[in-house]
Amino acid sequence: MKAVVFHGVGDIRVDDVPEPEIQHSEDAIVRLTASAICGTDLHFVRGTMAGMKPGTILGHEGVGVVETLGPQVRNFEPGERVVICSTIGCGACAYCRSGYYAQCDRANPNGPQAGTSFFGGPEQTGPFDGLQAEKARIPYAHTTLVRLPEEVTDEQAILISDIFPTGYFGAAGVTCATSVFSPSATSSTIFRGQTFFLMVLPTTVSLRQVTRSALAGVAGGTALAAAGAALWNSAASNRATMETPQKDSFPEP
Repeated sequence: MKAVVFHGVGDIRVDDVPEPEIQHSEDAIVRLTASAICGTDLHFVRGTMAGMKPGTILGHEGVGVVETLGPQVRNFEPGERVVICSTIGCGACAYCRSGYYAQCDRANPNGPQAGTSFFGGPEQTGPFDGLQAEKARIPYAHTTLVRLPEEVTDEQAILISDIFPTGYFGAAGVTCATSVFSPSATSSTIFRGQTFFLMVLPTTVSLRQVTRSALAGVAGGTALAAAGAALWNSAASNRATMETPQKDSFPEP
């Protein structure tokens, strides 16, 4: 199959690569019908985010059709259209059960203190091959996939994979962003800052909840912008009940 593959800084190619296979019982194989380029991908291309492993398939935004399911994935069927969440969470650990999927203790094979796992990222995020490909393996598919209503188009759904919930969380947590980032930060510090930003984000709304809320708005005939406005307007009430998840430790920059 064809895929967009990282070979080095400034060296990104469309390669022929082997098709993904089920590796674990909670995996799924999804045939991509839409994907997108994120600003995060540009960090890898330019070399402003360290740790990329040559041969990694890029991309963490995707919409597709379920082709194959592992035996433990019982909430989807082959042939269903899905949007793929950009971050990977097991759905069972304490953080996932609290809605903090980006801080999953099980998804990252580098260990519970390694930080967020997402598709097509640096080695410290897994790595997991990404979604700028004809097909992708989706770990913890029962949590990482969200079913799409028939009336939601690929063009609408692709926004829900990453950019829409990222924008929501960015707006909700803008007050803490300035304390995390600094103009003089190195690329490795910036990466850790992004992980830390996800960890301390002051909201009790999860990416999955934002995704499902936005999809409900689209399916009900409401424009995506209107769904975004509704979510933004709810931020004040969410912030009134904020809880900040705590990790036992955090790697020094």
